[in-house]
Amino acid sequence: MDIDTYSTEEAEAYLHERLDSADAAHLMDSQAGELAAALGYLPLALSHAAAYMVNEDVPCTEYLHRFNGSTARLDDLLPRTADTEGYGRQVAAALLLSLDVAQASEPVGLAVPVMRLAAVLDPAGHPRSLWASDAVTHYLNSHRAALPYGVHAAVDSDQVRAALRLLHRYGLLSDHAQAGSRAVRLHALTARAVRECTPDATTPAVVKTAVDSLRELCDNVPWYDRETTAVLRTNIDSVDACAGDLLWRVEGHYLLHWTLRSLISVGLATAAVPYGQRLTGISEQLLGRTHPMTLGARRDLAWASFLTRRHKDAFTLLQEDFPHQDARLARELQEPPPVANGRVHADALLEDTAAVRTRLLGPEDPSTLECQVNLAVLYWSRGDKSRATALLEQSLVGCQTTFGARHPYTTSVNDRLSLWQAQHKRRWWSRTRSQPHLI
Repeated sequence: MDIDTYSTEEAEAYLHERLDSADAAHLMDSQAGELAAALGYLPLALSHAAAYMVNEDVPCTEYLHRFNGSTARLDDLLPRTADTEGYGRQVAAALLLSLDVAQASEPVGLAVPVMRLAAVLDPAGHPRSLWASDAVTHYLNSHRAALPYGVHAAVDSDQVRAALRLLHRYGLLSDHAQAGSRAVRLHALTARAVRECTPDATTPAVVKTAVDSLRELCDNVPWYDRETTAVLRTNIDSVDACAGDLLWRVEGHYLLHWTLRSLISVGLATAAVPYGQRLTGISEQLLGRTHPMTLGARRDLAWASFLTRRHKDAFTLLQEDFPHQDARLARELQEPPPVANGRVHADALLEDTAAVRTRLLGPEDPSTLECQVNLAVLYWSRGDKSRATALLEQSLVGCQTTFGARHPYTTSVNDRLSLWQAQHKRRWWSRTRSQPHLI
């Protein structure tokens, strides 16, 4: 949808209303119209300018003078030919002017690295908790601007929080707790201007930090928290779009794999199929056909294909990968599984599969839990009731953590466990009643 810029009257009305609401009406002067024209009547650029004027108590005339100086400086950072859409330079110039002041304000030296990290994330927002990660703290300690007088102060969580609030006051980003998992937002044009002014040598560190901080969140968010997982997926997509192949060089492909499995786990298998096809294609190209990441992505793609009734495609994927998966498991096993009459025992195969999935995917991964439930059913059918019940109880706890207490799969496991416990109790009571009582 094409939306036009402000008219001359709308731009001046915006400035007047914005300054008046901040008790700074005295900053409006005869140069307000010229300032609006210099900013291209862009609402975002005018917003940056108004925030700067309020915080620095600078009238329109003085801001226009400083803005023109920032525009001249911009020629060294962003060539005019780079602004192909014709409306980015005013935003970038206003951004640089505000960033200069924010960078010199307390906490000193954090505004620029914070903005560079926020610029590769989803403009629609990300959780505040991302800024509490170890990856962010390490990045800011490494890329903080030199402090005056040779002072060396380690960045802590309070300073990170203060930096976000500082940038919020200057209108460079928004930080609203009531927005929940999208509490921190950055306008897409502002983000673009920041990325274009970021030195190439700094970009890998920014992408690496975004990957590691998102990975910390992904590892801790439960699968049933659909709102947060959806926000994490859009942020991963944003980093992927900004970084390209660089994402894979900083181990970011883990996030892409997480996204694929997340789509499947929340019932979006239809969206997971094209995503998985793209992921497996890139993985084969960059990592190789037999790389564990590629094989894992193809396995998940097969599962998504099953769920969307593309059974032929799913079987084809599994059949093509069977020799590679078989060779991989053979390398991991210390000894071959027990064999009788040339056949592998089902319980030994399931036990081995459950152990491998627990080691590679984690005890609360949906694939691990499904394997454990199947193994418990096998134990029960073989007559090992106590072992089956104990394993199903363990699986139920994992299902409650991963899927939630009301998820259909959790409910199914809970019903099966209740049935087994009831059957075991009836048999125990029957055996007790049939035995003679001794007096």
